[in-house]
This record gives sequence, C-alpha cells and structure tokens, in this order.
Amino acid sequence: MISGVDLKPLSSSVLDLWNIVNGRWNVYKSSIIQKVLIQSQQGKIATSSPSSSTSTTALDQLLLKKRFESMASDLITSSDALVTQLGLQTDKNSQNLILLQIIFGILIIGILVLILYLVASMLRLIFDLTQATSKIKKGNYDL
Repeated sequence: MISGVDLKPLSSSVLDLWNIVNGRWNVYKSSIIQKVLIQSQQGKIATSSPSSSTSTTALDQLLLKKRFESMASDLITSSDALVTQLGLQTDKNSQNLILLQIIFGILIIGILVLILYLVASMLRLIFDLTQATSKIKKGNYDL
C-alpha cells in the first residue's frame, strides 16, 4: 500500500522485462559515471602534459560515444518492450472491466424486473382482496 494505492506484484513476463530495463539502466549509468567523469578528470591532467595525442583522444571519444549510443539504444528498446507489455495488460484489464460493468448492468436490470414482478403480483392479490371485501360489504356473500 503506497499513498493509498494497493499495489500488486508484477506478473512474471513484466517482471522479466523490468529486470532487463533496470539492469541496462544500471550498466548505462555506471558506465557514464566511470567513463565520463573519470575521463574528464584524466583529460584535465592530460591537457597539462604536452605529450598527449589529440588523434587518439578523438578516436577514443568517438568509440566511447558509439558505445554509449549503443547502450542507450538497447535501453530504449527494452523500455519500449516493457511499456508495450504494460499497455497490453492495461487494455486487457480495461476490457475485463467493461465486461464486468455490462454483466452487473444486466444483473441490476434483471433484479429490478424480478422486484417489479413480485410487487405487481402482491399488489394484484391485495387488489383482488379489496374488491372482494367491497362486494361483501355491498351484500354479495357468494364470494
């Protein structure tokens, strides 16, 4: 129960997709922290020494950029799969909810018809009894 919402555990198919997305996100995040931040610190040190090669640094940066783009693409692909699966479950739940509402509507109408029938039959008996009473009051004792 979180913020008044009762949460259910994820189904196994969605949980597997979530674990993939979460794993890829953690790898992506840790790679950024390790490579970008550490490399930027090393870049500051390397710029102070005159022996650094700019062509190697540019090639390394291009390879690093391609690696991050590939990791980001994998993360987006797995996230899309997760969102698609969640959307399918939401559609299924919506269809089930609509079906339940239709069934309950039919049941309510059936119960109302049954109640009206029972009330009408009781009122018919009471009406017949009052008619008989008024005829007896007028002197017709054959009833």
